[in-house]
Amino acid sequence: MNSKRFLTMTAALIAVGGLVLSSCSSTSTTAAAPPATSGAAQPGAASSAPAVAPASSAPAPSAPVSSAPVSIAAAAADDLKVASTKLGNVIVDGKGMTVYYFTPDKAGSGKSACSGQCLTAWPAVVPAAAAPVATGVAAKLGSITRVDGTRQVTVEGRPVYTFAFDKAPGDVTGQGDKGVWYVISPSGAQIGGAAVRTTAPASAATDLKVASTKLGKVIVDGKGMTVYYFTPDKAGSGKSACSGQCLTAWPAVVPKAATPTATGVAAKLGSITRVDGTRQATVDGRPVYTFAFDKAPGDVTGQGDKGVWYVISPSGVQIGG
Repeated sequence: MNSKRFLTMTAALIAVGGLVLSSCSSTSTTAAAPPATSGAAQPGAASSAPAVAPASSAPAPSAPVSSAPVSIAAAAADDLKVASTKLGNVIVDGKGMTVYYFTPDKAGSGKSACSGQCLTAWPAVVPAAAAPVATGVAAKLGSITRVDGTRQVTVEGRPVYTFAFDKAPGDVTGQGDKGVWYVISPSGAQIGGAAVRTTAPASAATDLKVASTKLGKVIVDGKGMTVYYFTPDKAGSGKSACSGQCLTAWPAVVPKAATPTATGVAAKLGSITRVDGTRQATVDGRPVYTFAFDKAPGDVTGQGDKGVWYVISPSGVQIGG
């Protein structure tokens, strides 16, 4: 009986051991299987990569909308327009600065009589193209080509300019300057001044002459504007110590020839050649100038300015200083 029980138990243990060994063998084989390295898809296996890229949740950006008013952009394209000033409605440039006629210019001549230092104080109005564009201007517009190759706007065949001393839109401080600069109506008519000259005035033949002022008799230019000495200039040096912004405020007196012409002036007259190639009249070997802020013949507002500018007697003597 005991032998039978022993054999039965032994058989049962062998059977259980066989099952355990079979289970371990199966687990070991599964764990040792290497992962597939081939790019080929495994049969029946589902790919973990999405078929299509996920849709972005961010809204698509839109083109920025310009905040600049359309009217400003349109105005910037104008070479000329019309503005209201204390002289009434006048023609201004695209930036609103008053434009002027220069009476020595001849309508339709295709030329400007303003150059050198004149052009420093009175810049030419330059169009964006050969045919200027304008708003509110009823006059005939055009342009000329200046000797330096730049273009200049014309109104009714006459070149037009701005004034360096007009500081803000609507300023008209150049009106009537030296009796030759005048603002322009929207129809192209000159506002103020005598009728446009067709011939030069008789006085234009004289570079220098003598006139009475509150300081007595002094030398003036051909237009009657007081002329001055600049004390840093050295007599006989052949040079001028005034340039750049100095020359804007104190334009050189430009003679028509190397030897200036004069009436009533007893001093020795001559001229120098400036670094820009223009000529300048001299009195007793010293360069002479006018003053941009003298507005009418006989004005002497530059006298004693900064302790270096003085009027000149008919004999060439500096008055004051």
